[in-house]
Amino acid sequence: MCGILACLSYQAPIPVSQLQVGLSELASRGPDGQGLWQSENGLVGLGHTRLAIRDLQHGQQPLHSADSRLHAVVNGELYHGQRLRPELAAWGWRFQTESDSELALALYARDGLNFVKGLHGEFALIIWDEQRMQLIAVRDRFGIKPLCYTHGPAGLMLASKARALLAMGHPANWDLATLQQSFALQYPLPQQTLFAGIRQLPPGHLLIADRTGRIEIRPYWDLDYPAATEANLKPDQARERLATGLRAAVSQRLAADVPVCSHLSGGIDSSTVLALMSELSGGPVDAFTVSFPNTGQHGSSDYDELGLARATAQALGARLHPVEVSCEQIIAHWPEAVRLGEGLSINGHTVAKYLLNRAIRAAGFKVALTGEGADELLLGYAHFRQDLGLSANNPLVTGLHTARGEVSGLDTLNLLGSVPSWLQAKAEQGQRLGQLLTAGAGIKAAASALLSAFNAEQLRTLHPLHRSATLWTRLALANYILPTVGDGAEMAHGVEGRLPFLDHELFESLRSLPPQAHFSASLEKILLREAFGNQLIPALRSRSKHPFLAPPLSAEAKWRSFVADSLIDLPDLPLVDTPAVLRLLQQLPDLPAAEQRAWDPVLNQLLSAAWLQAGCKLGA
Repeated sequence: MCGILACLSYQAPIPVSQLQVGLSELASRGPDGQGLWQSENGLVGLGHTRLAIRDLQHGQQPLHSADSRLHAVVNGELYHGQRLRPELAAWGWRFQTESDSELALALYARDGLNFVKGLHGEFALIIWDEQRMQLIAVRDRFGIKPLCYTHGPAGLMLASKARALLAMGHPANWDLATLQQSFALQYPLPQQTLFAGIRQLPPGHLLIADRTGRIEIRPYWDLDYPAATEANLKPDQARERLATGLRAAVSQRLAADVPVCSHLSGGIDSSTVLALMSELSGGPVDAFTVSFPNTGQHGSSDYDELGLARATAQALGARLHPVEVSCEQIIAHWPEAVRLGEGLSINGHTVAKYLLNRAIRAAGFKVALTGEGADELLLGYAHFRQDLGLSANNPLVTGLHTARGEVSGLDTLNLLGSVPSWLQAKAEQGQRLGQLLTAGAGIKAAASALLSAFNAEQLRTLHPLHRSATLWTRLALANYILPTVGDGAEMAHGVEGRLPFLDHELFESLRSLPPQAHFSASLEKILLREAFGNQLIPALRSRSKHPFLAPPLSAEAKWRSFVADSLIDLPDLPLVDTPAVLRLLQQLPDLPAAEQRAWDPVLNQLLSAAWLQAGCKLGA
C-alpha cells in the first residue's frame, strides 16, 4: 500500500511545495520513498509515497506510459497479473516494471474507462490522460483503500487521506452536518467525511474530471443482491464456491517480494485465513494477535482471545506473536490513532489495531492478511441473526450492534420495508449521546438523510437480511471498519492489509444464496464451518461470532480522567454540552455496570472528536 495524491489546477501552476507538504502527511503510508510528477505547464501534479512490496528495485511511482501520454499513482494491490501481463504485452503495452500497479495503466491504455472491469484487488488510483486532458480516479469495490477529494473554482485535489488535503491548503473545518449524522447513527453517509468541503469517492465508483472544471462521478460496481424471489443458489453449490474461491483469494494475496504474515483473533475468520496460508505457503506462518490482560473491569476475560489464538497457531504450526494492550497504552496512543484514522472510534479496538500493526512492522513485515469482510460476505454478525428473528447470541454487542428494543425517530426508514436491528442499536446509542449535545440527538433528521442517500425502491425488493447487509456494507464497513479500524491503523505503520473475504469475485459467486442458508438455530456462517471446519480447532467449530472489541474502560478511573482532561484542555467541541459530559463522568462510578458499559461507546466518540479536532486543527 501507499499514499497517493493529485492536483488539477484550473488557473495557476501548482507549486511543488504544495505537493510536497501533502506527501509529508502521507509519509507513514509509504515510508520507502516518495515520487512527484508535474505536467509541463504545471497545472497537473501527481504524488506518491511508496511502501515497497512488489518489484522492490523498479516499482517507483508515479508510473508513465512509454509515450508519456499516461501518468498514474496507485495505492494498493492488483491481482491476476500472471494472466493479464502476457495478454497486455501481446496487445502492445511495453511494461517498464514488474509492479502490479502498472497493470492499471496498461488496462486503461487498452480499454479506456472500461479498464475498471479488469481491476481486481484492494486499490485506489489516479490517472492523468495527457491526450484527452482528463483525470480519472477509481476506488475499489468495497472501499478497502481510501480516496477523498475537494473541488472548487481553483481546481481539484485528491488524496488518500483528508489530512493531506488540509496540508495542501484546504481550510480545516468540521463538516457539522456529518458530525451530527455520526453522533446520531455513528456512520457518515457514503460520500461524506467529517471535514467541510472534502468528500470521499464512494466504493465501486470512478471520478472523471477535465480542465474545464467538469467533474463526473459514476458507479462501476455494486453489491447487486438479487431480489428476494430470485435468491436461489443452492447451499451445496455455495459451499463449493466458497471453498474454491476463498482458497484462490488467499493464494493471490500471498504474492509479494517481502514476507507476509497474518492477523489472528479467536474467531473462525482469521483462523481460516491462517489455515489456508499455512497450507498454501508450505511452511510456518507468522501470526499476530491482540491480548487484553487485565484491561478494564467489565469482564476483560470475555474480550481476551489469546487462549484460542494460541491453540489455533499451535494446531497450524504458526509462529504466534501476542501483542498485549493495556488501558495505559490505549490512553497514550488514542490521539495519534484517531488522527491517522480520521474517524470517531467507539471502542479501544482502533488503538489495539494500531498497536498490533506497530508490532507487525517492528517484526519486519509489511503485508498482513486479515479476516475482515467475512461477516459481510457470510452475514456473520449477531445483528443479522436478530434481523432473521433468531437469538443474537452475544450479550457483549447488545446496544452496540444489536437492538434492545424499538427506538423512536426511525419511522421514515420503514419506507425501506424494515429497519435493520443494527440501525436501531445505533439510534439507541445516538439517543444516549444526544443527552450530551446542545441540540439533542437529531435521530429523525439523520434517518431521513440516510434514506435519501440510498435507492429505497431497489432496497425494498431485497430480502430483509440483504437489505440490512447492503446498508451495513456501505455505511459501517466502508465508513468505519475499513478506513478507521482497518487501513487507518495498518497504514499508520506502513503495513498493507489484504482481505481475501472481500474478493469481489468471491462475493459475486455467493450473493444469490438465500440469506437464511447462512444460519442454523444456534450458529452463523454455516458454510464456512462446513467448508473449512476440519482445519479449525474444535473450540472454534461451535463458537458463535465474537467481534473484535477492547474491554470497555468506563470503570477505569484513569480513563475517565483522560476523557475529562481532554475535554477541558482541548478546544470546545461544536454541538457538545461539555459541562453535561463532565457531570456524567463524575456520576459514572456510581452507575450500575450495565449503564457504565452503555455509556462507553458514546464517550469514546466524544473523546475521538476532541482529539481529531486537536490533531487536524479543525474549526467549526
